[in-house]
Amino acid sequence: MVDVRPAINRYATPQPPASASPWQQPQAPTELLPAEPAPDSERASRAANAARCELLWRAIDQNDAAARAGGSAQHQDWLRVQRRKLEDERFERRC
Repeated sequence: MVDVRPAINRYATPQPPASASPWQQPQAPTELLPAEPAPDSERASRAANAARCELLWRAIDQNDAAARAGGSAQHQDWLRVQRRKLEDERFERRC
C-alpha cells in the first residue's frame, strides 16, 4: 500500500493572519465597558471575592498540611512557592 500524504514543510515559519498587523494591538470596544458598576454587580463581585477568599484560606491550610506531612526537598520548595502565590493573591484581594 502506498502512503499518499501531502508534503509538509516542517521548517517553514508560521505566518500571521492577513488581517493582523504587528504594530496594532487589539483594543476593547469602549461602548461595551460600563461607566460605573451597578449596585447588583458590585454586590455580586463582593460575594465572589468573599468566596474566592474562603477558597484561598482553605488552599493555604491544605498546603500547610501537605508541608507538615513531609517529603523531598524539591516538594517542600514547590509547596513553599505555591503558598507564596496563594498568600500574594490573598493579600491582593485584601482577605
